[in-house]
This record gives sequence, structure tokens and C-alpha cells, in this order.
Amino acid sequence: MSMSRTIGWVLLIAAVGAAGYYGWQRYQRRAYDQPPPRRSRRGRRRPAVPVKTAPVEKADFPVYLTGLGIDAGI
Repeated sequence: MSMSRTIGWVLLIAAVGAAGYYGWQRYQRRAYDQPPPRRSRRGRRRPAVPVKTAPVEKADFPVYLTGLGIDAGI
């Protein structure tokens, strides 16, 4: 491959990369420039999720080690 042909490919790849970067930046800017969607006046809200509490208990937590390999003596 000649030097001018190599330079041509490098310039083509750089141009495609620059165009992609420019397009991505414009896409991102447009996404941030748009105002948030407005709620309708009726604004249907979801019902609140009930929250329950429980007392803390101290207990053993079972741990099971399974797998292939050498027995570690555990």
C-alpha cells in the first residue's frame, strides 16, 4: 500500500470519527435542552407504598460454600 493511500484511509477514518462525535454532541445537547414533560391537570398519582418496621434480631447467618476445587478445610 502506498503512503498516499494510507494517509487517505487515516483521513477518512478521522472524518467519520469526527462526524460521529459531532452528531453525538448535538444529540446530547438536544436531550438536555428540552423541557421536562408536563403533567396533566388531572395528574394521576400512584398510591403511597406502606412501610412496615420490625424489631432487630441477632441470629446466626448460614453460609454455604459450594464449588469445584481443593477442599480449604472449612
